[in-house]
Amino acid sequence: PTHVPVVYCNFGDAYKVTPVVFATWTSILRRVPGSLLWMIRHASEEDSVEIFGNLRAQLSAAGLGPHRLVTTARLPEKLHLLAKSHAHFYLDTVP
Repeated sequence: PTHVPVVYCNFGDAYKVTPVVFATWTSILRRVPGSLLWMIRHASEEDSVEIFGNLRAQLSAAGLGPHRLVTTARLPEKLHLLAKSHAHFYLDTVP
């Protein structure tokens, strides 16, 4: 059988992700080997590179591969609803 990673997602704006929240999400990823965090890029491309680069650096600093943070561009509503079905768990930004 093929291994399917557990996919956690948060499709809100990345600016809502506080250091405490991201540390919690990092802890979850650490406890579930091979799991992924999927986020949507809402900001401009330039801002997204910086924002998600910083989050990937935090994953690396925590000993996790930066590839475990997957980002995609905003999608039209119908595709967004379909895409959501590929995530296993939604992580909120409210601690």
